[in-house]
Order: sequence, then structure tokens, then C-alpha cells
Amino acid sequence: MKRTFFKTVLPAFAILLAVGLSFATTTETISDPAYYNHPVLGVQPVPGGSDCPIEGTIPCKFNGFDTFVDPALTLPYLRQM
Repeated sequence: MKRTFFKTVLPAFAILLAVGLSFATTTETISDPAYYNHPVLGVQPVPGGSDCPIEGTIPCKFNGFDTFVDPALTLPYLRQM
């Protein structure tokens, strides 16, 4: 009885526990909100936000438009080369 338990049931339980815990450890990253100035629609939020940093030299783009940190379009998102 002990031998059967240790040879079959315990490894199966360990595998199920490992699979279950692997799904419990995923994290969801939330991007910072970003905005762009659409010529027809005005200031629009970027779907999904932006993962660009604020410091850098090259403006981050969304569909060809520069992205900004705030809806007033004063602080652009910039990236390094």
C-alpha cells in the first residue's frame, strides 16, 4: 500500500501541483497611458498604453503620430537609439 502510494499517487500529485502553480505565477503588466494628437479626432489615448521611457532623443510613435505622457501633449515619450 505504501509502495503504491509513493510510486504512483505522489508523483501524479506533484505534477498536478506544478502545473497548477505555473498558471498562478503569471503577472499582468500594465503599461502607462499614452496620448497622441490625431489631426481629425483630436487628442486620443493609445490603446494599450506605451512602454516607452520618458528620457531619450527619438520620439515614440503610434501609427506615425508622436506619443505623449499627458492629454495636454506637453511631455513626449522618448526612446534611445
